[in-house]
Amino acid sequence: MKLKKLLSIAIASVFSIPSLSFTAFADANQGLTESEIENASVKPKLTASKITMTLDEAMSNNVVTLAISVDGADGEYCSTGIHVYYDDRLSLAENSRGRYQIRNAQDFLSGTYKTDDKSAAACPPHSGSTLNSSKTAGMKGIFLSTSGSGNDGFDGDIWTFDVELPNYAEPGDVFPIDILYKSNAYAEDMFLDINREKIDMQAYVFTKGIYNEENLNFVDEPIYGTSYDGYIYIKPEIITTTTTTATTTTTTTTTTTANSAEHDEGLIIDKKEITLKENEQYTITANRSDLTFKSSNTDVAIVSKSGVITAWGKGNAVISIVDTDGNFAQIKVTVAENTAVKETALNLMENEQYRISADGSDISYKSSNTGVAIVSKSGVITAWGKGTAVITVMSGNDVLEIINVTVTPEETGTYKAGDANGDSNITISDAVAILQSLANAEKYPLSEQGKLNADVDGVPGVTGKDAAVIQQYDAGAITSLPIK
Repeated sequence: MKLKKLLSIAIASVFSIPSLSFTAFADANQGLTESEIENASVKPKLTASKITMTLDEAMSNNVVTLAISVDGADGEYCSTGIHVYYDDRLSLAENSRGRYQIRNAQDFLSGTYKTDDKSAAACPPHSGSTLNSSKTAGMKGIFLSTSGSGNDGFDGDIWTFDVELPNYAEPGDVFPIDILYKSNAYAEDMFLDINREKIDMQAYVFTKGIYNEENLNFVDEPIYGTSYDGYIYIKPEIITTTTTTATTTTTTTTTTTANSAEHDEGLIIDKKEITLKENEQYTITANRSDLTFKSSNTDVAIVSKSGVITAWGKGNAVISIVDTDGNFAQIKVTVAENTAVKETALNLMENEQYRISADGSDISYKSSNTGVAIVSKSGVITAWGKGTAVITVMSGNDVLEIINVTVTPEETGTYKAGDANGDSNITISDAVAILQSLANAEKYPLSEQGKLNADVDGVPGVTGKDAAVIQQYDAGAITSLPIK
């Protein structure tokens, strides 16, 4: 939590800018509220392939076709840009002419694609580009984009592309696929109609239409973390043996490799799932010391060579553990925000302001005494009158910080005609301070001394005419204040 003093009020001209100009470097919510997104006119859902196969299937054909699909937007979209990340043990498959096998599944949309090492048209009529800039360590990226002359995009597969499995793949291996929103100077994710009007549709797809959580079955699907949208999973081999005697028949089923200690007696770990707070640590306990550790998401949790997990940021990660014999286990890590309550004391003069910077989601503020201090939705505290008040900072239902505010009366200043903002100078800023206060006195209050200084037009009371007189003084048209 940080407290930043508002030293001055920024003044800017107002321009008419199309709303889409704000989407570059924008948040996924596109500036819309949760309610506006929830009530979007179109609610698409993007999914990635979830493929489970045996090791024999993987070895007989190591090229796997993946699909990025949409549902709930039939005939509603045209321009799209989607970042897809895949495990860096996979590689994009090429044909005999050295061309990546990236294919269109839509008939009426088009575009181009380029990679870091080659440029070409994708299999017609769709296109995109691959990026090696990764979401986290262990992931590669591909950027897929479409365009067209109408809202001709339909439900179903948007893109398909081929990847090659590594020749060292083993039962129990998981190769995650993730759809992730990004907006930067190089590529902007979008999901829009031809007129680019349905901003709520785009906001919905990138806030609620990806990161699709599902309950995963252990044997048929990997326990790998629900933040990933798809995967290729090499299913543990199931060996069934039957022994027959004169009187009985016994059938035994053995799973040779799996993702936890219960399914692999060669490597035993103490836990298969843990929850940590940010910056909290946990040391993995195992029955062997010849271990290698790897995190699936280093933005969430990192793991040292000795098996110490450090919670880095809110989210999910999976720690993979392998011994020198090839035995394999995983620990699912959930990291929650550290919501320990912090207490801060503030001393303010009347009409002084401070801005609170709070990290987290669903942040709200509340004052215990609005006669002493008020707080805006954006976290600006305004000292209103002498006394004490408590400002509570909330993240959802959790209290993040308690701010004890003490307000003392504003010191009486010296009269200086025209100095409305109290900076001891008479400039155009004083005229602006008057106009802002007249427009919204609660947000832009003048001090009592400032009001006395602002009344310069010879007529009692502060009006827009006082601002005009100060502008004339600043321009040199008037040589003294106040007008008599």
